[in-house]
Amino acid sequence: MPDEVIRAAGAVVWRGDIASPEVLVVHRPKYDDWTLPKGKALPAEPSPQTAVREVHEETGVWIALGRPLPPQGYLRGMRPKRVDYWAATMSEPPGDGGPTGPVHDRGGSSHPPALPPPGSGAGRDGATDERFVPNHEVDAIEWLPLDRAQDRLTYPRDAEMLAALLEVPIATAPYIFLRHAYAGSPEAWLGDDSQRPLDEAGYEQAATLAKVLACYGSAQVLSSPAVRCTQTVAPYAALMRRPLETTPALAVDVPYQDAVEELGELLSAESPVILCGHGEVLPALVTWACAALGAAPPIDASLGKGAFWALHVAKGAVVGTEYHQV
Repeated sequence: MPDEVIRAAGAVVWRGDIASPEVLVVHRPKYDDWTLPKGKALPAEPSPQTAVREVHEETGVWIALGRPLPPQGYLRGMRPKRVDYWAATMSEPPGDGGPTGPVHDRGGSSHPPALPPPGSGAGRDGATDERFVPNHEVDAIEWLPLDRAQDRLTYPRDAEMLAALLEVPIATAPYIFLRHAYAGSPEAWLGDDSQRPLDEAGYEQAATLAKVLACYGSAQVLSSPAVRCTQTVAPYAALMRRPLETTPALAVDVPYQDAVEELGELLSAESPVILCGHGEVLPALVTWACAALGAAPPIDASLGKGAFWALHVAKGAVVGTEYHQV
């Protein structure tokens, strides 16, 4: 369709002192311009994956996404184009997966990890020290202080993106509230509901979620003890080689006060964490977390299956939020 939106994504990649960072800019020989690394999405590709993939393909740099920045919108020919951006830092590539040991229960017990079936695609290979190689899309990259980068960039909209980078603290930690993937109908499951596993569509969602969540870097993994929840985050835990912990605070029938008490301890640490739970529990926790960190909660905090809210926290405050449905 001629009016179909062209989807693209990229990042303002920064390094160094948070008070005076350097940012990464690229030169494109086709247009003889200097711009921020970005590119078009593949069919059905989630925007976070597009941003990480395009930055790596153009610059050789692996990144971890921070808070979202204002999207850009403009016309490309007769079609509207939307480019989603994130602040980002350099990161190691995701590992090649593999079990990381047992799933640990915070009550002291442990049980084997609930991993997806073999061949689900949860892991990926990658070099640990990629270097930029000039190519037909990008023939040069530079790390520049902000003022020099603003002068170097060809397009005013890119310079505005650099200004947005410093509107709030740039060093952030993500708190990701993830609802479990598809697990079939509870009415069709005859056993204990806590043992209800993912269905085929759920396993596919979990494999995709591992790659999308990896875009935000390495995080602590906490899950409801329910099998459908541990199976949802197990591929990510394996990919990032992180232990998978379960906690009753994320169970479907947990008292609200018990849940917010544990969440309050996590918020005070300002360390990346993924919390996988249930549609009956997570919206209230998202709302509480926003209020506790001085941010307006979403008008509708509900989550679809396999969806997540990401709250980006810096210096005790939420400085960015985003929602993704996988």
